[in-house]
Amino acid sequence: MRGAAAAGLAMCLLVVAMTFAGGSLLIPEVALLPLGVAIFPVWASVLPWIVARRDEAGGLWGAWAPVRSRTSPPPARLLLVCLTLFAAAWLTSIPAGLRGNPLEQGGHYYLDDHGSLVTVDAAVYRAAVRGEERFAASVLGAFYAVGLAASAAKLAVPKTVD
Repeated sequence: MRGAAAAGLAMCLLVVAMTFAGGSLLIPEVALLPLGVAIFPVWASVLPWIVARRDEAGGLWGAWAPVRSRTSPPPARLLLVCLTLFAAAWLTSIPAGLRGNPLEQGGHYYLDDHGSLVTVDAAVYRAAVRGEERFAASVLGAFYAVGLAASAAKLAVPKTVD
């Protein structure tokens, strides 16, 4: 699952980077659906390991102690950089979503603000779609980044024979 987490993380980084480019969209919005579905097998393999070792430390972050203690400095730095990038991308996507969800009907562009359609031009519509994609990809990317760190920490644990 480490490879799947790395691939998902790379795809999310690519989608987020592409949403900052102007012009037309290069990745269709439906391409994020497989990224969302693929998170479940990644976390299905990592979460039981984390839960089984949650007694290694107490407190609010106790369940994450096995990940923190077994993540070497380079992957930990990579995780921190990825989470920071995704948090920044997520924050930059918020203004795009405040005006409404992008909607195209019959060649006209709208922002749907709780049922109230506001007519916009193509540039505003594309910016709203990019913001929507950035929001989804940054949340998915954060899950992939943490899943990758947890799977790397899981592999670092020596196997014991009972």
